[in-house]
Amino acid sequence: MQVTRILSIALCAFGLITIQACKKDADVHTGADTTMSTTGNRIDSAASSVGSEVASESIEKKVESKLVVEPGFAGVHVESTPEGMIILTGTATENEKARAQVIAQNTDGVKGVTNNITVTK
Repeated sequence: MQVTRILSIALCAFGLITIQACKKDADVHTGADTTMSTTGNRIDSAASSVGSEVASESIEKKVESKLVVEPGFAGVHVESTPEGMIILTGTATENEKARAQVIAQNTDGVKGVTNNITVTK
């Protein structure tokens, strides 16, 4: 009778130890999954950021290439933001300023234009 009781206690203790070991193993895997998920999100974010910068530069070059073939835009400078916004600066006549605005707005990929060109006579 005493032996049966000791074996029962030992078996219960072994079962509890096994359950705790499995739980800890599951926690380790869950932590690894969370770390991998976080790392994946950071990689996706970095790739998106690089993609936005490349797209921004591409849009900027498109606007610049359209302005360079037009007369009177030598004093106009083009910048872009990662959101697809174009910023026009420099100097031009009133008509050239308005024309630069239209050219920039009608360029594929441009989301908006801030026209900071200073008007000269």
